[in-house]
Amino acid sequence: MTDRERYLATMRYQSVDKPFVTEWGYWPETIERWVEEGAPADLHWNSSDDNTTDAYFGHDSYRTYLPVCLDLFPAFEVQQLEDRGETELVQQYDGVQVVQSKRMGSIPHPERFVLTDQESWEKHYKPKFDPEIPGRVADNCMEVYQQWIDNGKQSPLVVGPTSMFGWLRNWMGFEEAVMLKYEDPDLLEEIVTTIADCAIATLGKLFEMGIKPDILYFWEDICFNSGPMIDPDSAREFLLPHYKRITDFCKQHGMDLFALDSDGRLDHLIPVWLEGGINIIYPVEIGTCGSDVLELRKTFGKDLRMMGGFDKRILAKGKEEIDAEVERLAPLIKEGGYVAFCDHHVPPDVPLENYRYFIDAVRSI
Repeated sequence: MTDRERYLATMRYQSVDKPFVTEWGYWPETIERWVEEGAPADLHWNSSDDNTTDAYFGHDSYRTYLPVCLDLFPAFEVQQLEDRGETELVQQYDGVQVVQSKRMGSIPHPERFVLTDQESWEKHYKPKFDPEIPGRVADNCMEVYQQWIDNGKQSPLVVGPTSMFGWLRNWMGFEEAVMLKYEDPDLLEEIVTTIADCAIATLGKLFEMGIKPDILYFWEDICFNSGPMIDPDSAREFLLPHYKRITDFCKQHGMDLFALDSDGRLDHLIPVWLEGGINIIYPVEIGTCGSDVLELRKTFGKDLRMMGGFDKRILAKGKEEIDAEVERLAPLIKEGGYVAFCDHHVPPDVPLENYRYFIDAVRSI
């Protein structure tokens, strides 16, 4: 089977030749450690899927991205605004000004937000969701698609991400975003509607070109270790109709898999996402929230597919602990609808030998 055939069969609960084995990502310091421990000097990974890690570890590939943007387009200019020694003030692609470390792979700290009200939305953000802006579907999109076909459709063809609340949280800040439903619900509805309209119109262009992606990605990251940033009732009111609009439109064109990336404790929002047509979640973070992919399968059944959910902290321990967790997850791997990888980027306290042992253990099931 190709990686694509194996992945799609796994998510559709069909027979596969072997487990689908891949990884979501690694901290830069992890890669540096592994090079010191004997990995090739050119070993690298970044979030745009430019990597040598897949080939080095023999991972299956779970996505070939189409050059299509459902996000802000054109993006804000990424630029350094101030050099502060060990840190720097940077304007991100989404317009947010953040303080970030020059060295460590850590989460930047927001210092100033451009999006604050209706006026700033209409001036700085809404125009960037015009689906007719040239380049939103890249000029070489059909070429990439044809190359994917000519190469034997080796990995799933994906598009996205889009986001109904996670982007907004980034653009405005946590407190402002969660209060928007009380202080300006009309603006919240307009923002979510605009994002969804752009996604539908842009996906429609792909379908008109004869391109049908295998998977549409959503990005939210809207859960803490104790629960979501937006309560389930508000998510149903403001977000669910637009999740459903997007997935229903895609289903009309033959798509059936919709994946969503969010950290933290997800169980309160999973029913909303399932109702909205989203049927794959990842990375199912364990951490202090104590999520468990086996328990989630018991609760939500086979409608919920998952990727991740292997407690990354175990990888820093020993082979016995790794074996025990792989054995515990084996029934879910065999059942399907699940790909076992770390519940977030592999941290730098994981020895290269342990990580190799982990992926070999999963591969041997």
